[in-house]
Amino acid sequence: PDNRGVAPPPSPIRPDADHVPSSLPLQRIADGLAGRGLPVQWSDDAGGYLCNYVFFHSAAGLCRGLAAPMAGFVHVGPVNLPGAERSNTAMDFKQFAEGAELILQTCVQEAQAR
Repeated sequence: PDNRGVAPPPSPIRPDADHVPSSLPLQRIADGLAGRGLPVQWSDDAGGYLCNYVFFHSAAGLCRGLAAPMAGFVHVGPVNLPGAERSNTAMDFKQFAEGAELILQTCVQEAQAR
């Protein structure tokens, strides 16, 4: 359901395209995260709501004026934010920041190489 509690019936985002691959350097990202001891889990689904919609439109070049040279989606699990109540199942904020920086650096390097 959306923020108002409305849950539309399942339907394709665009009927003529059922699969749009990520163009992120996913293996390099996963290898880099794992190499630093950060958690990695593969998924082929950006999510069933806004995440999937945004990914699909950017990756498929469906947004007028936006021809993303690289598009993908990275889900991040719960993060212990500084000053907030800590959870034993959440990632430390330092780990989150380190992972985010690695992902961005890897994507920038890939874009420069292309």
